[in-house]
Amino acid sequence: MGHIRHVGFLKDLSLRFNWIIEWKFKPEEELGQVAFPHTLIWLVLGGRRTITFKERTWEIRRGDLVIIPPHVMRDVQACPGERELFHYITVSCDIRVEPLEFTDLYRFPNVIPNVEPTEFAAIVECSHHLLKITDDILFRLDLRPIPARIKHVPTHEVDVDETSALLEVDGMFRLWFSRFFRLIRPTLPDQPMFVDPRIQKVCVYILNNLAHTVKISDLARQVFTSESHLRMLFRKTLGISPMDYLQQERMRRTKELLLNTEYSIKEISEKTGFANQNIFSRAFVNLEGISPREYRKRLREHHGHY
Repeated sequence: MGHIRHVGFLKDLSLRFNWIIEWKFKPEEELGQVAFPHTLIWLVLGGRRTITFKERTWEIRRGDLVIIPPHVMRDVQACPGERELFHYITVSCDIRVEPLEFTDLYRFPNVIPNVEPTEFAAIVECSHHLLKITDDILFRLDLRPIPARIKHVPTHEVDVDETSALLEVDGMFRLWFSRFFRLIRPTLPDQPMFVDPRIQKVCVYILNNLAHTVKISDLARQVFTSESHLRMLFRKTLGISPMDYLQQERMRRTKELLLNTEYSIKEISEKTGFANQNIFSRAFVNLEGISPREYRKRLREHHGHY
């Protein structure tokens, strides 16, 4: 009968496609250190590099897949003696089963080396198709050569034909991701991570109230439990406290706004629940090591290093 509307997974799943870019860098060219607020998926088409994140280092080359979680600092360095261009496709996306990262929930590996050549060629072909239709719609929306992440197109400026094209892009990305997921399925566990429903409810509450003052007592009240028990549940499931999760999500949101919008630092601090701009800036520096303004500048200067 085809009735799947009550499947909770589909209701909670959120897929957002940000960009796809194909890059070629000189053998000695450094990509350096940077952390993006999105999941990045690399398909390595040629050359070699070392990539370090999460306290591990891999040497990556043609046929490898790299999955970089959001907000993770990665360092990419040239390999001594390498003569081939470093060539790769990067796909940026935000994928969550609310309120958790899809890659965390399903325990995605960070690097999958030496993918079977036929399967790798198929996902590359699908990626090139996604790249073509994405570039076509960006051209029609007059977003080239301006990076699409910076210029915002209001809904009322998108006509019916452009809407149809954008729906095609969205549908193509979903097809791309389903194929990518099937490709990496042998590397995944049989079951995703179990999350206590109370944790999910509190996390959703946090996401919906990032701009407001939130106390641990407010969170405990949402699931009719004590503050100490809620802390225990969070530590057991996510490895952090509820208030640390709140701070983490606020930082996630600030980075998205810094990268993808032209809001001022003051406006961003207000939208993410900080009492004032100074408190926001100090919190950002404590966690990221640089100011919000420098973070925005650095990421936009390194727009080619996705």
